[in-house]
Amino acid sequence: MAGISFAMSRGGSTDPVVAVGTEREGSPVLDAAVNIVRTAAGADAVQLPNSGTGAAPISVVVVPDPESMLDAPPANIFPAENGSIQGGAVDTPYSLPSMVVATFVAVSGTDWAVNLSAAPAATPPARTAESEAEAAAARAAAKIKSAKAKEEAAKAKVEAEAKAKAKAERAEKRDHEHRAEA
Repeated sequence: MAGISFAMSRGGSTDPVVAVGTEREGSPVLDAAVNIVRTAAGADAVQLPNSGTGAAPISVVVVPDPESMLDAPPANIFPAENGSIQGGAVDTPYSLPSMVVATFVAVSGTDWAVNLSAAPAATPPARTAESEAEAAAARAAAKIKSAKAKEEAAKAKVEAEAKAKAKAERAEKRDHEHRAEA
C-alpha cells in the first residue's frame, strides 16, 4: 500500500469534509468509511447517510480548520432524515468533540449506534505535600528492600561457594587417601 494513506486504505478520503451550517439541510453527507470532519464554528454540521443493518460502519474524527482557530469546536453529526443516533430523539444531532474517533454503526435504515474511541481524559490526582512525602517514603523503603535483597543474595552466593569448596576439598582428600592405601 505504498503511497496510500490510512483513510484511503479504509475507503476514506484524504481530503477532510468541511462541516457546514448548524442544520442537516445543506450539510455534507458522510459517504466514506473514514471521515475527517473539519469545523470552524460551533455546531457545524454533517450528516450520516441512509443505510441498513449490516452496512459498513462509518468512522468520524473532528479536527480544527487550520485557518480559523486552534481548537476545533464539537461538530453536530445528524442522523439520516427521521433517524436517531444512540437512541436519541428523532432528527437530533449527536455532538462529537474534537479529536475523538467515533464509529457509527447502522442499526436500521436511519438509526445509528455510536462507539467512542476515547472518553474525556481523567483529571490527574493533585500533588500534595502529603502525597509527595508518601511517594518519597515508598521509594526509600523500596531502596532498603532492594539493598537487603542484594545483600542476602551476595551472602547466599558466598555460602554456596564455601560449601562447594569444602565439598571439593573433601573429595580431593578422599581421593588422596585412596591413592595412599593403594
